[in-house]
Amino acid sequence: MRSLLLALTAVLPCAACASMATQAGVARSSAVVTMRPASAVRRVFNTRLSASETLPATLRPSTGGSSAYGTVRIVVNDDDSFEYLATIYNPSGEAFSSAVLRRSDQEGSTEVLATLFSDVTLRSRYIQLRGTISISRGASAGGLAEDLRERPQDFAICVLSASAPGVAIKGTVE
Repeated sequence: MRSLLLALTAVLPCAACASMATQAGVARSSAVVTMRPASAVRRVFNTRLSASETLPATLRPSTGGSSAYGTVRIVVNDDDSFEYLATIYNPSGEAFSSAVLRRSDQEGSTEVLATLFSDVTLRSRYIQLRGTISISRGASAGGLAEDLRERPQDFAICVLSASAPGVAIKGTVE
């Protein structure tokens, strides 16, 4: 009994020291946390792709009778870099050559701001691509990131056909 009492008196001060050390560690780590402006927050946008997607007239390029559909996830990182994950179900084995990010302007024209992928021929039944988005020469990454964060509905992803001219499937950024 006496040895149990001695063991407990030896352990209790160590538990108190461990608690103090943990609290000191928390105080040190919380002082290191920095606040970022709201515009520098990482954002994730999704797009549902199909041939029958209803888009504003300014974002409606020629669409073929594609049976493919899918999704594209765009991640805008806090350093204004862009990443994407495209998943396309292609039941009839159509050939896709590239995908672009477009925006409509007030005059009704569309401009290509960025390229997701290009110079390929994809015919698989299940297509999944991941990578970084290449910004067009006329666009700035910071400006595009800010515009996309503020008004994503003004943008669309268009997947272009390798065999027929025009857009095969497309979708509005959400």
